[in-house]
Order: sequence, then C-alpha cells, then structure tokens
Amino acid sequence: MKLKKLKSILFNHHIQAAVFLFLFVLITISACMRISLFKSFKPQSYSSSDNIDDCYLSGARYVNVNADTLYYTGYDYIDHDRVKGHYYYTLADDRCTIYLISTKYFNKDNDIPVSLDNVSFKAVLKKNDTYLKPLLEYMAIDLNWNYSGLSSHTSAIMISQYHYSLPLYLCLLIITFIGIISLVFYIVKYFKTLKKTVRE
Repeated sequence: MKLKKLKSILFNHHIQAAVFLFLFVLITISACMRISLFKSFKPQSYSSSDNIDDCYLSGARYVNVNADTLYYTGYDYIDHDRVKGHYYYTLADDRCTIYLISTKYFNKDNDIPVSLDNVSFKAVLKKNDTYLKPLLEYMAIDLNWNYSGLSSHTSAIMISQYHYSLPLYLCLLIITFIGIISLVFYIVKYFKTLKKTVRE
C-alpha cells in the first residue's frame, strides 16, 4: 500500500515537472520568436549609404554595419543615472538615420569622438524606440527646426549597437534547448510510468 502511494506521489511529481517545463519552454520559445533569435547569429550586411527602412521591410532585424562616417548628435543614452551609450547619425539622400553606440565601443581614456570613420559593428534594428522622439525633439531645437520637420526626414528605425548581445542570444538558445530536452525526457518518463501503472 505504501509502495503504491509512493508511486502515485512520484507520478504526480512527474506531471507537475512536465507542466512546469512545458510553460518554461513555451515562454523561452516565445522570447526567441519575439526577438527573431536565429537572425541574430547571421545579421544582414548593411552600409550606411543604404536605406534602413528598406532593410527592415525586407525582414532584417539585425545588421552587420559598415559605415563610412557617423556624426555625434551631442546626446547620450542614460540608464540609472549612468551614460551607457552615445547617439550618432548619418545623412544619405536627404534621410537621417540614428545609431546608438555603446560606451564600451570607445576608448575610455579619450573624449567622445565628434565623428566615427570607417566603423563596423553588429546591431539590432529598433522601430519607434521610446527614446527616439525625445532625441529628435532636442536635435530639432539645436537646429532651430521643429520635431515634425526633422522626423519627416528621419527613419523610425534606430540602429542600436548597444542592444546587440551575442552572449545573451547564445544563453537564451542554450536554455531553450535544455528546456526542450528536459521536457521530452519527462514526457517519455511519464508515458513509461503510465504504461507500467496500467499493467499493474
């Protein structure tokens, strides 16, 4: 009787573990799909002279940037009262494109470069980023212009080198893979236990 009760408890534990793993895998797969994880490992080639809107519309979410010259906007990305990145821009065909470059990209001993020449880096494409509108509003004031005028000549797609993190993407992929393997293991074990219970 005690043995039967113990088997029942273990059986219930297997079910609970399988349900938990199923939800975990569902969440991680959803996260992978949301950030287009597999595209992060092979970013699309992009030149600063290209149109970033066309690149985004073609399905690109990550790019391998090759830029001739990026110009510093004079504004920085601040998180928790710390400067984490600097905003740069390019002008091509009367179109402005904004870039966010991590402070880690620069030599800490030097001042922020007014321009960056012949640079290459991987980046995430962020559409209608939260900080893009305030940035353009400040830039418009500096240019004695207005937000509507500047935004009409600026892409809604921001190229963020700051947000691209290959270690994070690899970690998410590994965790998802481990979750799937564990789920399969528990499902197989569940059916084996169920089959054995039915026989008894």
